[in-house]
Amino acid sequence: MKAVIQTQIRENYGAHDWDGQGECPQYWKFKGGNTYIFDITIEENMSREWWARIEAAITVDSESWEEYFVGETVVDDIDFNVTDHCEEWDAPYYGTVKEDRVSFTRTTNNTEFGYMRREIAKQFDAYDVLNDGTREHHGVSYEMVNGDVVLYKDLSAWLDKYAPQEAA
Repeated sequence: MKAVIQTQIRENYGAHDWDGQGECPQYWKFKGGNTYIFDITIEENMSREWWARIEAAITVDSESWEEYFVGETVVDDIDFNVTDHCEEWDAPYYGTVKEDRVSFTRTTNNTEFGYMRREIAKQFDAYDVLNDGTREHHGVSYEMVNGDVVLYKDLSAWLDKYAPQEAA
């Protein structure tokens, strides 16, 4: 079975100018959301603890940023089609529950709807949320149209070497 979770994100634009003194200014703007997909068992689906752990790993609540559940769906594997839950221009996060963390990965294809430079075929994102709520090991890499895989820190150098922009 698959658990599909939809979220809403809000950003507090007032927090950007806040000096940390007194009450944080409130100017919340809705920013879309994410889709998270987990392979689950019947027992996990029935477990309040499992769902609480997933909610704790996904949700964020701070003075400047919120992400919270707006819907959950459980689908049998045979009936699951990612396009029923995620728009073609978007990419879901796939979650894996481990003993000490929940790991998330996402592959974004740079299609006609993509926002990345045309030399980039795919973007890979990964991060973990430890059981204490700490987020770590965030990494981003790219598959280029020529097949090279490039780390985020090396992307500018790769583009300078293989796809320099014409001076405007």
